[in-house]
Amino acid sequence: MVFFKYRNLIHQLDHQAFDRLLQPGDTTLYSGIYRCEVCGYEIVSTKGDSMPPEHHHKHTLAQGPISWRLIVRTIQKNPDVARDRESRNRGYLER
Repeated sequence: MVFFKYRNLIHQLDHQAFDRLLQPGDTTLYSGIYRCEVCGYEIVSTKGDSMPPEHHHKHTLAQGPISWRLIVRTIQKNPDVARDRESRNRGYLER
């Protein structure tokens, strides 16, 4: 579970990137916090890096394989992005 203090620093965004599941070793498409769908273990991964290998943390046979979901997307501030809300929301996941 992710915790935060300052609500004004977090933006909700309905984007398909949050629906995609990654497997161990897959290339991270977006920098951010990823959560294992099976056990809730959370990690931080950077765009272009590989997700942790299968042996990063263990599951029982009953739990099944590790599967990662992006839960918080992080970005670097980009001065070239338009200031209006619509442009910001559209641009968050395109970088």
